[in-house]
Amino acid sequence: MSKKKGLLRIISVCLALSLSVVVGSGAIEKSQKIAPEDKIDSALMETMQKSEADEKIPVYIWTQDIDQAEVEKQTERSVGFTEADLDVVKETVSDDLALRIMSLSNEDVVDENLGQDFADYMSRTEVVRTIEQERTDEYIETRRAVSREKYTEIFTNYKHKYTEIKLV
Repeated sequence: MSKKKGLLRIISVCLALSLSVVVGSGAIEKSQKIAPEDKIDSALMETMQKSEADEKIPVYIWTQDIDQAEVEKQTERSVGFTEADLDVVKETVSDDLALRIMSLSNEDVVDENLGQDFADYMSRTEVVRTIEQERTDEYIETRRAVSREKYTEIFTNYKHKYTEIKLV
């Protein structure tokens, strides 16, 4: 008979412990829930309380921003090159020409060949500068389109999810 009582005590203790864990976890979950009134700014709550039931109140809602790394990846897939690949003008202004241009403000006499030397540089690099400008424009336009698409997706999903907010 004492074995039965010992086994019954063990079962009773196990059952009591399992019930207290279930009840305790429910209490924790309930205590973590926040009332809708506590989620709304006090100024907005005051405006809502003073407004008519069918009155619409404009609000701003903070959301998580789009993933810029994903925008970058998608842009690269679309255009076929990275932002680092935009620089295609490999010929730079020579040190001599750069120094002569910078010294313009310091000298009373202008180097007669400076204008021609600079025009020659511009002429030699015209094709690659045009390509660089076109690639830069394509990259920027594509990146903006990808960003616009991602923002639209976020706000469309948000709008469908929260078309009407009611306090319960």
